Amino acid sequence: MRTVTICTDAFEQMASLEKRVLGQPDLAVAIIEHPLVYRTAEEIEQIADDLMPTMSQIFVESAS
Repeated sequence: MRTVTICTDAFEQMASLEKRVLGQPDLAVAIIEHPLVYRTAEEIEQIADDLMPTMSQIFVESAS
Protein backbone atom coordinates (compact mmCIF):
# COMPACT_ATOMS: atom_id res chain seq x y z
CA MET A 1 0.00 0.00 0.00
CA ARG A 2 1.34 3.40 -0.97
CA THR A 3 0.88 6.33 1.36
CA VAL A 4 1.82 9.97 1.50
CA THR A 5 2.19 11.69 4.84
CA ILE A 6 1.23 15.35 4.80
CA CYS A 7 2.78 17.77 7.26
CA THR A 8 3.30 21.48 7.49
CA ASP A 9 6.67 23.08 6.90
CA ALA A 10 7.00 23.79 10.64
CA PHE A 11 7.31 20.03 11.18
CA GLU A 12 9.41 19.13 8.14
CA GLN A 13 12.60 18.49 10.13
CA MET A 14 10.71 16.39 12.66
CA ALA A 15 9.14 14.35 9.85
CA SER A 16 12.58 13.69 8.41
CA LEU A 17 13.88 12.59 11.80
CA GLU A 18 10.85 10.36 12.44
CA LYS A 19 11.28 8.65 9.07
CA ARG A 20 14.85 7.76 9.98
CA VAL A 21 14.15 6.79 13.59
CA LEU A 22 11.17 4.62 12.67
CA GLY A 23 13.08 2.88 9.89
CA GLN A 24 10.93 4.32 7.10
CA PRO A 25 13.45 6.34 5.06
CA ASP A 26 11.38 5.97 1.86
CA LEU A 27 8.15 7.26 3.40
CA ALA A 28 6.76 9.95 1.11
CA VAL A 29 6.10 13.26 2.83
CA ALA A 30 4.29 16.18 1.20
CA ILE A 31 4.93 19.54 2.82
CA ILE A 32 2.33 22.30 3.04
CA GLU A 33 2.51 25.78 4.49
CA HIS A 34 2.07 26.23 8.25
CA PRO A 35 -0.23 26.97 10.05
CA LEU A 36 -3.57 25.48 9.13
CA VAL A 37 -5.50 26.49 12.24
CA TYR A 38 -6.50 29.92 10.96
CA ARG A 39 -7.48 28.76 7.46
CA THR A 40 -11.03 28.74 6.22
CA ALA A 41 -12.60 25.58 4.83
CA GLU A 42 -12.25 27.05 1.35
CA GLU A 43 -8.54 27.71 1.88
CA ILE A 44 -8.02 24.14 3.13
CA GLU A 45 -9.82 22.79 0.07
CA GLN A 46 -7.59 24.91 -2.18
CA ILE A 47 -4.47 23.63 -0.41
CA ALA A 48 -5.69 20.06 -0.96
CA ASP A 49 -6.41 20.77 -4.61
CA ASP A 50 -2.98 22.35 -5.06
CA LEU A 51 -1.33 19.34 -3.39
CA MET A 52 -2.88 16.76 -5.71
CA PRO A 53 -0.24 17.00 -8.49
CA THR A 54 2.53 16.53 -5.92
CA MET A 55 0.80 13.52 -4.41
CA SER A 56 0.14 12.04 -7.85
CA GLN A 57 3.82 12.42 -8.72
CA ILE A 58 4.85 10.72 -5.47
CA PHE A 59 2.56 7.78 -6.25
CA VAL A 60 3.92 7.50 -9.81
CA GLU A 61 7.51 7.58 -8.58
CA SER A 62 6.89 5.01 -5.86
CA ALA A 63 5.21 2.65 -8.34
CA SER A 64 8.28 2.44 -10.55
